[in-house]
Amino acid sequence: MNNKKQRNRLFTMLLLVMAILMPYGGAWAQTTKRPASGNGTVNKPFLISTAAELAWFRDYVNGTIVDDGKAAGTTHPSASAMLTADIDLKNYCHAAEDGKELLSWIPIGNYSNRWEGNMDGQGHTISNLYIKTAQKNVGFFGFTTDGATIQDLIFDNAKVENVSTTNKKTDCTGILAGYAYGDSPSHIKGIKTTNNCTVIGQDNTGGIVGNAEINLENCENHSSVNGTDYVGGIAGNSSKINIKRCTNYGTVENNANSYYVSGIIGLAYGTSIEDCANYGKITGCYAGGIAGIMMQNTSIQNVFSYGDVTKTNGNSGIIIGYVEGGTLTAKGIVAYNKEALLNNSSDNIKIVGEGSLTFDDGKEEADVVKAFTKQQIKSGEVAWLLNGSTSAPTEGSTLAWYQKLGENGDAYPVLTSTGENTVYEAYHHGEKDRFFSNTVANQHSVAYNAEAEDEANGNHDLSYEAGEYTWTEAEDKTQVPSVAVIYTCKVCGKTETPQMTVEHDAEHNDEAATCTEDGHKYYKTSYAFNNKAVFSNAYTQTLPALGHNMSGEVTFNDSKHIYQKGCTRNCGHNEYFATSDASVAAQPNGDATAFTVDKFTLNDATAYDNKAEFTVTDLEYNRSFSHNKWQAVYVPFSIDCSQLSDEYEMATINNFHEFEQKDGSFNTVLEVKPVTNGATIPALTPCLIRMKQAPATAEAKTIHFSATSFAAAADKKIDCASVTRYYQFLGTLNAKTGFDTTSDFVINEGALWKAGSDTKLNPQRWYLYASDRTGSELNPSVQLSRIAIHVIGGDETTGIDGIYVKTDTEDVSSSRQGIYDLQGRKLSVEPTSGIYIKDGKKYVK
Repeated sequence: MNNKKQRNRLFTMLLLVMAILMPYGGAWAQTTKRPASGNGTVNKPFLISTAAELAWFRDYVNGTIVDDGKAAGTTHPSASAMLTADIDLKNYCHAAEDGKELLSWIPIGNYSNRWEGNMDGQGHTISNLYIKTAQKNVGFFGFTTDGATIQDLIFDNAKVENVSTTNKKTDCTGILAGYAYGDSPSHIKGIKTTNNCTVIGQDNTGGIVGNAEINLENCENHSSVNGTDYVGGIAGNSSKINIKRCTNYGTVENNANSYYVSGIIGLAYGTSIEDCANYGKITGCYAGGIAGIMMQNTSIQNVFSYGDVTKTNGNSGIIIGYVEGGTLTAKGIVAYNKEALLNNSSDNIKIVGEGSLTFDDGKEEADVVKAFTKQQIKSGEVAWLLNGSTSAPTEGSTLAWYQKLGENGDAYPVLTSTGENTVYEAYHHGEKDRFFSNTVANQHSVAYNAEAEDEANGNHDLSYEAGEYTWTEAEDKTQVPSVAVIYTCKVCGKTETPQMTVEHDAEHNDEAATCTEDGHKYYKTSYAFNNKAVFSNAYTQTLPALGHNMSGEVTFNDSKHIYQKGCTRNCGHNEYFATSDASVAAQPNGDATAFTVDKFTLNDATAYDNKAEFTVTDLEYNRSFSHNKWQAVYVPFSIDCSQLSDEYEMATINNFHEFEQKDGSFNTVLEVKPVTNGATIPALTPCLIRMKQAPATAEAKTIHFSATSFAAAADKKIDCASVTRYYQFLGTLNAKTGFDTTSDFVINEGALWKAGSDTKLNPQRWYLYASDRTGSELNPSVQLSRIAIHVIGGDETTGIDGIYVKTDTEDVSSSRQGIYDLQGRKLSVEPTSGIYIKDGKKYVK
């Protein structure tokens, strides 16, 4: 029996709850679902990701759903939630259309069950909220109280209509909340409605909250708002709260017989409004861009009204409709769009429709209230002024106003930072009229002041930096070079390329170029911006060393025994040559007392008249050989016989011998001595050479010598004498003709033959001159016609045959008395052995 009574009581209570809910209309057919995560506490809120979970949360707060073991109707006003996804409510609340019955969203919390939890939307969006009713405290939340916080929630396509058709008007209507109450730290923050949202109410109607007794911050309304008394884009009514950084973009209006409508707050009682803006169109009685009516010591600071304001009755102002009962203090700046329409006109715009503003710190209205054109507003100037004329917030604070500037930028300031829309005051280089920019880089922060001592105080020119100075020299080095430079402002990047003047740098003396050393000319350039920013640069022009002018004639240096050319600039430089035509260079030693030629070629049988003395590193001596007989050699270089190959043999003249034959005839022989053991034959020495192996035909040979010394060209001789004759071996470096046919001999086929009248001797040869030493004419029988050549120490006598000297008719002369050896030396006693001459006769012992 008792169980039956208890069931009846529960059923009765359920009918009662349903009856309470019925005014919101529609059959309740949604399926709800408890969130899988969270327990509803502040530290562990329910994590909601679907419409079913959100509907469950509402019912859980309102007591429609209770925990197991709890009494029916048990409410949970402190339950907290966090959205983890966007949520679409179209299946949980909707209009009566398309065959569907009206289904109105039941607000979370109400007057008797005031919600005091936390709701964090985390920036997620609730779509398609739909409410159609005629009640008090209507919105997504119905009634909130101390402890409640709602933040970071977006409403899209929300439709809220709370209108009574009776004489009793509805009260407190908003998309987020009908009535929001809560002392600090309770707050509503970061709530946004989109432009496809609408809210229609009666008294105390707002785009975000109907009646707000809780701090509002960073709220943004784009919905259209329509009500009767106390209508605002953010809130319809407020009491003793702070409204910060809130913006209205939607149209807001009330009817002609109602009062107080505005973009931010319809009625503000003891309320401060800071950093708020209205961009929507406001229409109604006692209409204002920021507030309809402000009462009891209220304040506005850094507010901006952009949209048109139109009165339907009463007085209206572009900022405030009506100030009543106390003071309204305006701080910072109160800015408005100069081109906005007040009552369909932009002329004679009133800031306050009825009443007046007061100002702090002795300021006047002109110091605080400022009108701007749309162009000024788009430029960023208003955003910068609203931030307190700064782009750098004070420590512990942040900027409120932002604006993307530029052709495709924002038309007006906004209260949301993108990270790239901070507004900076800036000045173009050298200008005093400011402009505004979204970057601190490349701009000057202070107006131009040419007299300032630094950039910080406005001397922009002191921020110039010189680029590379590019000096260009004229082809004619006597002309002054030119210089170009780009000066770039390190702050704004402005460049200047002035015409630079160049002058002699008096700190240096110009230096003329010499043959071996570069010369220098010294220049400087300077440029000054307003006589304070002075730049200069120095340049040294290099005049290349002239080099030696060796165009003069070749001369012979008698003291150095070398040919030379001197520099015509009289610098003391000489170049040395082994030949008079300067075709063979000679390198001097350290003190120019000896000279070396890298390579030299000397062809036999060619005239040589060089007077130079030098050493040849690599000598090529070219000579032709046609037999293996001795040939005459007279060359201007020393012959190091150790450098000869085995093909050749050299010999020097040793002596003459005259032999008396048994038949009384004489035989004369030239005795030569082979040069062995690496001996060197001095230059200009008559000597002999032969090929050991006779070539089949005449053959040109090149004989190489290294480190060979050349002597000055000269014709030298070797003197010999016998008892009867003087012998002279006469060397010549030039061709010889015109021989004395009675006394001159030349080598041919390995023997000395008397020269004929047509004999021609090649250069670099020697010939023999033989003359009687007695002073009397020799008998023809003892005259020479051929002289054989004999090698000492060898068994070969070349051509010693058929030479006879007849002495039968030779007279004895007193000049020939005495004893002589075969070299013609007079002896004191007769030799005990050998051959000698006594009194003109030859003796052999």
